[in-house]
Amino acid sequence: TIKEIFDESEKKGTAYEFYVKSGVYRIMGYLYREGILSDAEKLYSTKEMQKILPALAYINSSYAEDVTLEEASAKLSFDPSYFCRLFKSAVGATFTEYLNFVRVCKAEKLLSETDGSVIEISEAVGFSSVSYFNRVFKKFRGCTPRYYRATKTKGDM
Repeated sequence: TIKEIFDESEKKGTAYEFYVKSGVYRIMGYLYREGILSDAEKLYSTKEMQKILPALAYINSSYAEDVTLEEASAKLSFDPSYFCRLFKSAVGATFTEYLNFVRVCKAEKLLSETDGSVIEISEAVGFSSVSYFNRVFKKFRGCTPRYYRATKTKGDM
């Protein structure tokens, strides 16, 4: 979705604003459903979201690497502290919270679709420590990665 939004805003085709807005609403709806946002309507700002779209695309494409706030803010030519405020205002989560959310979503897919170990998956999605991965995963999903895999596997049979 982020890539689609970014592509639309770059191409600026007919009615691209509607495509961008609908994509942003999809992302906001998902974040709202997952409990990351508490009041999506209050936090949503088209101008702010437009400004950080390249940062969201960067996170989506580079989540497995050592992604830093400094790199993301530099890509937009923003001061890091301004970028932090703008990001939090637009997304409703800090840069690190959003990055971890993306990583957990990618990890869920790998846990469901592969036989890789939890350590391998945590490294594949960009976590440098498996204990930190377990903590973050549990914060977002309410269970450990191992338990998530076990319940997803049983539910699919």
